[in-house]
Amino acid sequence: MNKSFARLDESTMHWEALECTNPDIASGLVTLVPKEPQNTLYATGYTGSLCGYPESCVFRYDGSAFHIWEPFNQIPEGNDRYVGTVFDFQGKTYMTCSLPDPVDGSGWVSFIRWNGTAWEHVPGWNTLSPIKDISIRNDTLYVAGTFTMADGGPGNLVAAFNGEQWNNMGGGLYYDPVPM
Repeated sequence: MNKSFARLDESTMHWEALECTNPDIASGLVTLVPKEPQNTLYATGYTGSLCGYPESCVFRYDGSAFHIWEPFNQIPEGNDRYVGTVFDFQGKTYMTCSLPDPVDGSGWVSFIRWNGTAWEHVPGWNTLSPIKDISIRNDTLYVAGTFTMADGGPGNLVAAFNGEQWNNMGGGLYYDPVPM
């Protein structure tokens, strides 16, 4: 349950509460991201409230307090909105998600990016299948998830992205279906 977030005071090796707590134990905000070393930490998940702010799926933490992340306010309302990971790559902020499409307002998206002024579709990402993990190495974004080329994904379970084009990494991965 998500009642509060804490940080480790490395000098004392004790956990200390952050400046505010989330009194709503049913909040969907359950993840702190990114896992990659970045400048900003985000609280993400399903719609929830934090520090008295209006409900959202993502809040940013600047090292001293949580705040509303303004770009998220441009996302249309919808049921079951979810944000997984938020991270920076090549000067743009990317978000793995399940959200109403903020670009053209039709349908849903599972991966979008913020260019500093507006949301954009990630080039070549044509699937609603989720991304489960990301890694950035040598100016290349690697993603893993349940996507396949058959459902419009850029690869099978894994793919690499240079900021404009995808590489299916030799066809990707395969797993045998679970027998029923």
